[in-house]
Amino acid sequence: MADKSLIQSAGKLAAAQAAASEKKIDFSKILEPVTEAIGGRVKLATDTTKSFLNSMPSDFKAEKVPAEFQTKLQTFLKENKAEYARLAKEAGKYANNPSSQEYIDAVEGMDKITAGFDKINNSLTSLADKRTQEAENYSELSPGATFEDQARREELIGKKFYDNVELSLDGLSYTDALGNKTNTDDYNVSPVTDPKWSIGILETFEDYSDEKLEFDEEGNPKNIAAMNAANKIGNILQEKGAAADLIFGGIPTDTSGKTIYIDTYLKENPEISENVPKLENGELDKDSDAYKAMINEIKKNPPVKEYTKFLMNTLGGTISDTNTGELD
Repeated sequence: MADKSLIQSAGKLAAAQAAASEKKIDFSKILEPVTEAIGGRVKLATDTTKSFLNSMPSDFKAEKVPAEFQTKLQTFLKENKAEYARLAKEAGKYANNPSSQEYIDAVEGMDKITAGFDKINNSLTSLADKRTQEAENYSELSPGATFEDQARREELIGKKFYDNVELSLDGLSYTDALGNKTNTDDYNVSPVTDPKWSIGILETFEDYSDEKLEFDEEGNPKNIAAMNAANKIGNILQEKGAAADLIFGGIPTDTSGKTIYIDTYLKENPEISENVPKLENGELDKDSDAYKAMINEIKKNPPVKEYTKFLMNTLGGTISDTNTGELD
């Protein structure tokens, strides 16, 4: 059973953005109860995953039922096969009266078990495919991936994921490191960087390289060219994972790092990090739990409008080659 403190802390993490209007969030208090509780579990998963990846064959394909999950699965199947046999016997007793409630209930119970077994089989196959994808894309994780994305990925690749899976005739459910319970069919593989996002942005600026893009102090377009460019970039950033990926990773071909926005965003909005510890030189302590919690929340709710304005100011007129995506 999930620790109540974990669930409450997870709720606080989710509610943090609701307080964004004030922007003064004590992230250290949000993450503090969670850090100690999940540290061991996540570290174990990471160590297990590293060991697996070091010996992973080039043609790796995940097995449908890992050895670590077989005992739990066989126990569940055995119990439900016995129940199926009981129901079949019950249906047989009333076979001459198929309209009786006893017969109907027995057949419905048998059908539920059959459908449940099919659902579990399909879910296990899907999980194996996702594990294969996670292992293959391990080095391509998006800079915008959240803590939850990373922790879940580590557990699935290293198979510790299956220690936290429960079986029922409704399918498989997984409880993550923060106590959140979800159906494994809802598991989405961890986000990876999609080149089309940066290509689309670079091509947009190339399309408007001969235009003057005018914006007011709030970042709102003041002329048609600026409005059209902002709309195109806005559409790109609305794609799932795009904004967080680019805000934290920048344009991949930008070796200068000037298209990475997160540090600029925090400097322009100091109230957001007001409760994050600082180093002696005044910089934010990026190793602190409060900083990590703050970053995780920003990844979940990236500042798209502010980033669009930042891109306009940073990239306007600097594109030299849209085919290679190189920056001046």
